[in-house]
Amino acid sequence: MELILAQGAQHTKPENLKKIINQILTEQSYLRMKQFSKLASDKANHDREKIEQLYLDGKVKADDININLLSYTTEEKYDGYSYLNTDGKFFSKSLSSAVGSKGMPVEKTDRIPHLAKIMKAVYETCGADLHGELYKLGGISDDVTTIMGCTAERAQARAKDEFEKHGHNGLLHYMLIDIRSIYGKSLINEPHRLRRAVLVWVYENIIKPLDPYGYVRLTEEFTTQDPRQVFNRIVTNGGEGIIIKREDALYIPGKKPANNWIKGKKKITHDVFILGFNEGTGKNEKLFGSIRFGHLIDGKIVECGNCSSGLSDEMRLHIYNNADKMIANKQVFEIEAIQESVKSFRNAVFLRLRNDKSWEECTPLNIRVNGDLI
Repeated sequence: MELILAQGAQHTKPENLKKIINQILTEQSYLRMKQFSKLASDKANHDREKIEQLYLDGKVKADDININLLSYTTEEKYDGYSYLNTDGKFFSKSLSSAVGSKGMPVEKTDRIPHLAKIMKAVYETCGADLHGELYKLGGISDDVTTIMGCTAERAQARAKDEFEKHGHNGLLHYMLIDIRSIYGKSLINEPHRLRRAVLVWVYENIIKPLDPYGYVRLTEEFTTQDPRQVFNRIVTNGGEGIIIKREDALYIPGKKPANNWIKGKKKITHDVFILGFNEGTGKNEKLFGSIRFGHLIDGKIVECGNCSSGLSDEMRLHIYNNADKMIANKQVFEIEAIQESVKSFRNAVFLRLRNDKSWEECTPLNIRVNGDLI
């Protein structure tokens, strides 16, 4: 079996994201006025016929395939970890360093037998090679690590405990993102709009009948909605964010091609206080590298991250010159971050000092979600 690496999603600059969103809104407007180009419609019909003739071997009629006429589509992003499903087996994006498998994704199938059984049957039915996200309903990526980051025996014991507490919702689920091959034929060099149509067909006709508890799901598309409004609705309801996908883009294994998949992830702002500093290197060798910060959980001080980004040279020098006082007083400052969990904030960026707040006010209750995509 030849294992194909996973494609990744990229962040992009705000000005580029604005251009893409403007294009999406313009095309949506044309589509609503029924003035969309005949070229796009012809392309959709061509893709339907190609799916029917080459990939589904006559098992589906072209009229049953829904092709997106726009240049981009928007999907919800889930707070989990990307996993490939090849030959019915689950592989992480992390590459192995072991002899004999060096440079290949690591297999973790035995951690999730409830999903493995379903996906093995799917593979035996249609040979689907899939890309998806392992996640827990209402959870965060740490919940995935709890299961996938330990031995199979321990993972299954933890899953059993979660099942006893929460039933089927306590187990990890698999959100389908893309499909790379079917019936032994590769799809990676086909446009996303065609791959998505095949994926929908596989999900509706093959996966759902094999999955009575809904462990495997398919990302919802928001083709006719403003991505900014979709993002705001998702993150303000506790979701992770969105991915905008270019519909004519191929699947590029092991890469994050520009504008293929663009991540719009939830950002939060939070008030934390200084606990100390990490040693500096390079131009900051004589100052400090990053600020260690914390907040209060149930009245106890919990260190929850560090940050270096966002500090101007002037602010870094000011903090260094007042370091002892700031540590002693637990100086409050505001960060922007991706909220991984209240015990660990990822990609924290320094925003400003907060002399108007007490360190005793720095609790997770004061986390603020930024609902603006751009």
